[in-house]
Amino acid sequence: MLLPLLHVLIVASVASPALAQEPVRPPRYHLDAAQANRLFSNLRGKDFPDKDVYDEAVWFRRKPGLDIEELHPEIPGGKWRMRTNSLGLRMDRDLANEPAEISLLLTGDANMEGVCSNSDTIAGRVERSLAALHPGASIEVVNSGKGSYTFYNYVLVLERFAARKPKMFVVLVCLNDFEECLSAYYHFSGTPGPAFADGDARELVEVGRDWTDELAQGLMALWRFDRQPGELDTALAVGAGLMGELAGTCAALGTELVVFWCPPYFSLDAAKAQQELAKPCAELGLDALDLASADAIATRFLHSVRGMRLTAIDLRPTFAKAREPMFWTDDRHLSLAANELIAREISARYETLAAREKSKAR
Repeated sequence: MLLPLLHVLIVASVASPALAQEPVRPPRYHLDAAQANRLFSNLRGKDFPDKDVYDEAVWFRRKPGLDIEELHPEIPGGKWRMRTNSLGLRMDRDLANEPAEISLLLTGDANMEGVCSNSDTIAGRVERSLAALHPGASIEVVNSGKGSYTFYNYVLVLERFAARKPKMFVVLVCLNDFEECLSAYYHFSGTPGPAFADGDARELVEVGRDWTDELAQGLMALWRFDRQPGELDTALAVGAGLMGELAGTCAALGTELVVFWCPPYFSLDAAKAQQELAKPCAELGLDALDLASADAIATRFLHSVRGMRLTAIDLRPTFAKAREPMFWTDDRHLSLAANELIAREISARYETLAAREKSKAR
């Protein structure tokens, strides 16, 4: 997001959590409401208090009971509904008191949450697919994705829902996760982070007037790492470390951890991206090599995750072969077609897991 980084350039603080249903123990990475409010602009900006609220368990979440019509020119009918349940999850119903026979927990940022109605999200499509494959079985696919979530939130989400012992925990990682995790890292490590030049905040404000979505969906991460190259190594180390924590928790729960790399919109067609983004890139001092660096970041991250013997799926080949656009041009989030492709992959992974468990039980 643009505003969190602007805030970091000016101050340098952090954020915080709270939820419902079962009792919640204080999370490992605790942030109180004041800390959360200082760190995350969505708790003090345009989305608060209409959509986002502080949450003690996961730092922030959607407000419970939302039912808001959102206009979107690329969605059939030109609009979609943002609906949340009593926990602020992007689901049409509350969670059952007992875990389902087939229980999956999905998380990520806005791409997992979904810029679409709940039935069209990745989670909604996975649940529909599994229901068709397993008629009569109780199925629960929890959509714990939320715009602005990053690696720390993924750890907290798993802790929050650990009692449900999901059979599979799916994490959708995006380029902006690396930039957005740094504020929390500096807070918990007690270090101030590098200083930015006086004109940097002004530069972002100027570009952000016309290119907010492009910045939030990857350009700002590239800009930040271009200004402070050492931060990329820090961010990759933070991401890998927290993925290691997730792996340990999943192993203890008997949960299969599956990590997806979701490329940014500008990495699928380099020539087109350079043409479309010529103006903001020029204003930010970014060139074709900077845009291409997103692939190098992906390669380094996937190498570290696979080095832990975790299942890591790179969506770049899948997206490259797709005939339909994988991202909305309006806001640069995943399209319905992309949601469907990812949902199919998750469903297939679950079926493989179920077959393996069935074979072991014989």
